[in-house]
Amino acid sequence: MRAQSSTTLSRLAFRSIEFSSTLPFADLASVPSPPTHFILPHLPSIVTSETKADFRLRTVPRIDVDNSVSRDSVTSFHKPRPIMTIAASLFEDSASLVGAARERIEAYGADTLLIVGGNERTEKSFTSPEAINILSESFPTDTVSLFCAWDPNSPRDLDHLAKKIDAGATGVITQPLLTNSAWNQLDMCQSEAVFGEQIMLIPGMALPKSKKNLMFWSSLLKELSDTIQKDDEFVQSLRYFESPDFSESNRCAWSMEQRDRLLSYEITQGIHFMPLGNKADLLQILR
Repeated sequence: MRAQSSTTLSRLAFRSIEFSSTLPFADLASVPSPPTHFILPHLPSIVTSETKADFRLRTVPRIDVDNSVSRDSVTSFHKPRPIMTIAASLFEDSASLVGAARERIEAYGADTLLIVGGNERTEKSFTSPEAINILSESFPTDTVSLFCAWDPNSPRDLDHLAKKIDAGATGVITQPLLTNSAWNQLDMCQSEAVFGEQIMLIPGMALPKSKKNLMFWSSLLKELSDTIQKDDEFVQSLRYFESPDFSESNRCAWSMEQRDRLLSYEITQGIHFMPLGNKADLLQILR
């Protein structure tokens, strides 16, 4: 069972957004719950030098942060902090991995790295637990935080997550919760205090604006490609976007309900938004 919570989005210490140069930056700075972090993916074929330059311009390095100013005050909010993603599969030796991490820390002023598995893998590629272990031994925990990814839609991924935490991860960002399994695992993590006080849990949230968008997100869950269409939670979401009552004016209701469900968990310490171009709903969610 989910515990009822009075937490609102503005009270969360962590509100991150997947970075894109097309985000409505001026509007994001003026909403009641502005983003605290932007996350830059590690996708060499997509993230251009221009995108990296824009990311540097749109974020504030840790050395420029005035810790005496409340982040809950809209008037005091300046720029989100940078989080750099590192795909473990793109590295085969410790020196290149640590060098890439150091470059991101120094060039962007980042004090948080998100370590993901990555898709381009060779036999010698590091796994994410291996990469986290190497980086945790290379950077002091009081200067660099190592986050990892978790797909709660996959029942088997919780064991893999445990290896990442054992390796030194102190934060967890999830894939969007689209299945019964995902919500059940979140229930279990809360009731059994799986993460403890030392691990920050940040559920990820998709903002689909159509059935096509929702199907795209389901296609990323490759392990569930043969079963997700029969999952009760996913079927209910599909019916929402297929409903004759669905329209542009009420499409944000699905995302609002997802947000409120995530906020009802006491273990939710932040939310990571993945808008994929859905700027209107993103702004509505943060208001």
